[in-house]
Amino acid sequence: GAQECTMINMDTKRCERLSKGRVVSELVIIGYRIVLYDGWTADDDDNILAFDDDGELIWQVERVPRLQEKSPYMGMRFDGELVVASGWDGQAVWIRPADGHIVKKELWK
Repeated sequence: GAQECTMINMDTKRCERLSKGRVVSELVIIGYRIVLYDGWTADDDDNILAFDDDGELIWQVERVPRLQEKSPYMGMRFDGELVVASGWDGQAVWIRPADGHIVKKELWK
């Protein structure tokens, strides 16, 4: 179901549209979970959200320039203390789980 979207400075309509979509994958960390939604159906390239145990939105992944106009994230996994997500455009980003900040990006080889 849809998660609660109450974070300050968050586009509530955008968050609600994403969180009603199909969950592609989910990573669980103590205290919260990171969810990759289907970015194609939600028409949103920043399709990774994090929620606390009460279902409150913590963050939406930081927006970064993409190599293609339409390039949602297609997969994600843990890489040490970071989460690495791969975009449709072949770009990988490393996300800090605490706040959704992207600390590194590179093109998959």
